[in-house]
Amino acid sequence: MKILYVHGFASSGMSGTSQIIRQTLPEATLVSPDLPEHPKEALEMLRNVCRDERPDLVIGTSMGGMYAEQLYGIPRILVNPAFEIADTLIKNIGLGRHPYLSERKDGKKDILVTKSTIQEFREVTGKAFSGSEDEDKRLVYGLFGKRDTLVDTYDLFAAHYPQAVRFDGEHRLNDHAFHHSVLPIIHRLRDQREGRERARIAIETDCLRSKGKKETGYELLPSVMKAIETLYYTYDLYFLSPAPTYGGEPMEETRDWIETNVGVIAYDRLVFTTHEELLYVDHLISRKECEKAVGSQIIFGSAAFKTWDNILEYFSHMGGQ
Repeated sequence: MKILYVHGFASSGMSGTSQIIRQTLPEATLVSPDLPEHPKEALEMLRNVCRDERPDLVIGTSMGGMYAEQLYGIPRILVNPAFEIADTLIKNIGLGRHPYLSERKDGKKDILVTKSTIQEFREVTGKAFSGSEDEDKRLVYGLFGKRDTLVDTYDLFAAHYPQAVRFDGEHRLNDHAFHHSVLPIIHRLRDQREGRERARIAIETDCLRSKGKKETGYELLPSVMKAIETLYYTYDLYFLSPAPTYGGEPMEETRDWIETNVGVIAYDRLVFTTHEELLYVDHLISRKECEKAVGSQIIFGSAAFKTWDNILEYFSHMGGQ
């Protein structure tokens, strides 16, 4: 797999994020160039890199996410994309010289922001979303940190692309956010590109959380995330919750809980139903037996599956089946 990483403002191809990608995906070929200072020149260079290197995936952060959106026809992950970077620079940085945050190959130590720079950014961002067609839209994910205080373009992105996802993080990517939020999307896009279909596991939400009081908030059970993150890379996971009309809690409450506690892995994988038997899955993890369920059943809390460690051990012998 070849990945093109597009860095943010006042950064470089040797940024901390590029190092995280290299360490996390050592089998991938990473192309991570230093971007020119001038926006139009930077976008032209990136299009030439895509033409010459033919990357399988583009990851762009902040300003780089804004550029990456316009590299149409390639799977792309935009992390906190700065589609309004002209206003962001004026508000948070201002005109003048600003130091680069990581070393550049050309040896430059700082970048000059002028009124001309701001105007050029407005021209480049003004062309965002103009070349994406329906087929391209399914290739693009926008990831937005819940605690990002610099950039908030979630609504703008969601108005043009269906796959807008919030994650537990700030503006800058760290190792935790990459592993728990970006890596699962890379996993999905790679499966999509390779046409890989995995065995499906449906997990009832009651198997994920404690039996605490709703008012004080349900907590994740021990080892849940360890198990989910392990299973995710072998199986296609779905999460089941009773439909509100049949006594289940309001949908938004369940979605919020799943988003907060499970994160990006559960994006677009939450199903509300009272008829598990209608779901075509290979395995169903639930607290009670479903007589008409399709596929094998794992009864959480039973003698064989008292804990999530027991479930994880069981699937470790299944070989992805």
